[in-house]
Amino acid sequence: MGQDRGMKETLPPENAWASLLKEYRALQDAEREIREKKSALQERLAAHLEEMKATVWMPEVEGATFKVRYRKTVKIEYDEDVLQQRLGDRYALLLRPDWRKVRSKLDEVEPLLVAALPVIGTPDPARVKAAIDAGQVALDDFKDAFTRKEVTSVAVSRVGEPEAENPE
Repeated sequence: MGQDRGMKETLPPENAWASLLKEYRALQDAEREIREKKSALQERLAAHLEEMKATVWMPEVEGATFKVRYRKTVKIEYDEDVLQQRLGDRYALLLRPDWRKVRSKLDEVEPLLVAALPVIGTPDPARVKAAIDAGQVALDDFKDAFTRKEVTSVAVSRVGEPEAENPE
């Protein structure tokens, strides 16, 4: 297999793989529809709890007790470019690590994190292999100190659609 760019193939409708992919796509569509319906129901429940001025509601329906929690939070999004321009050096006083940014720019920030790696780091398989190959650590050092799992991931999307964030 390897790192190919994809093998394009036209499958006849009666093909087993075509049937499987159609069924998979139907499930994706059903999931999307369920998420949308669930979101709409959550909005209605939120409005009801807000109207009741309650944060927890425990109705009983057909012998089952439900616990419905309601919480409203405020999310503030800053225009970082504008603030940075207006505040200059003072902008740094406002900042905390944004782990999404750290992850997206890891190659750039990793050298800055070296001193903190014993606290925030985790072994990297490529670095472990390189250290063993370079003789910096012995293979025996890893005896009973790791587990190896094979994880399979499959993402199915139509061409032109974004791939699922959490493929299943």
